Amino acid sequence: MRIYVTKHALTKGIFEIDAKIHDGYARQIPTNLDGLFLNRSEYATTYAEAVQQAEEKRIAKLQSLEKQMKKIGAIRFEAS
Repeated sequence: MRIYVTKHALTKGIFEIDAKIHDGYARQIPTNLDGLFLNRSEYATTYAEAVQQAEEKRIAKLQSLEKQMKKIGAIRFEAS
């Protein structure tokens, strides 16, 4: 079955592979030495679903970065 990998969507983009799905997990066919093994949140069965997953990952990353910026922005150093 063709699936769309979203695991590294923010760095490598969405890409297609042939995979075998069992109990919600996907394994790349043919299995390479890296043994690409994906859980359900890391792949989609349709391109539209993959785009939605990637967008959710993008929003979550932006929220995380905003939180980090606020935390770092609140740090103040004083000369002794």
